[in-house]
Amino acid sequence: KRFTLKPFNHLPIPQITDAWITNEGHISLKWKLNNTNSELIDGFFIYYRTLNGDSSNNFTKVTVPNVPYPLINTYTLTSIQFEKKYEIRMATYSN
Repeated sequence: KRFTLKPFNHLPIPQITDAWITNEGHISLKWKLNNTNSELIDGFFIYYRTLNGDSSNNFTKVTVPNVPYPLINTYTLTSIQFEKKYEIRMATYSN
């Protein structure tokens, strides 16, 4: 049987609004979504890596499931090295 895949509306993009150190080696992130289609999201991906001038340094990926009630909009990264700079990115996913 043939079928056609239809384009899916773009998923909301999370925007990191705040980051703070909670303990040594822990950074908490808070984010908001850029639109109201949050019901389409099944979770978030957080990617992070150290900034050491080498762009070949791979990102570490963390998967955060979306729980609508209470709304998930924070997460704490627990494997951060003291006195290092990090690049952090986020994305959403839908099953």
